[in-house]
Amino acid sequence: MRQALHLAAVPKVIECYDISNIPGTLAVASLVCLVDGRPSPSRYRHFKIRTIEQADDPGMMAEVIRRRFRRAREAGEAFPDLVIVDGGIPQLNAASGALLEIGVNGQAVIGLAKRFEEVHLPGQREPVRLPPGSSALHLLQRARDEAHRFALGHHRRMRARRIRESAIDEIPGIGKQRKKDLLLHFGSVRRLLRASPDEIAGVAGVGPKLAEQVARWVKTQTD
Repeated sequence: MRQALHLAAVPKVIECYDISNIPGTLAVASLVCLVDGRPSPSRYRHFKIRTIEQADDPGMMAEVIRRRFRRAREAGEAFPDLVIVDGGIPQLNAASGALLEIGVNGQAVIGLAKRFEEVHLPGQREPVRLPPGSSALHLLQRARDEAHRFALGHHRRMRARRIRESAIDEIPGIGKQRKKDLLLHFGSVRRLLRASPDEIAGVAGVGPKLAEQVARWVKTQTD
């Protein structure tokens, strides 16, 4: 891999980044890390996209790379030997530009385009095509697939939580303030679903009558 990708050193520590979103909504990114070719879950990270609202994978990738490397530099952490971004030239250019923007020079970064499993290198028009059966390509694919799995799993959990929390809007007589009071009191819709009518009535501003309405709604969700 070092020879094929023209790396300065053997990539013992590899970080791979992936973006997961339903065009522009609940966008998250994942960082997975391989050390000596093996996953190192303690180094995995999720990122909630903060600055990009529309469907813009390269822009999201740039945001995550900036945040990750700024934080690593401030903490005095060693940078990885190789960064892989899931995607082709747009994602690679975004990551490379973000690194230069924050003054990180010499960081090895590549893009792995899934369609033809081509490896894109900064400043090179033609991609590198590793032999299909090579261990180098398999390692890159493993990192990319692990990043995708990690991002997708987190995205699905966020979607499920959003659906649960939006369901409370269906309770008759519950306005924004009461919804906020209930969520603050119980911490989550899941805990609200386990609450008794007396526990619901104990929420400030709810009272027995409204608690009965909420309890009826809870029953419809748990039957």
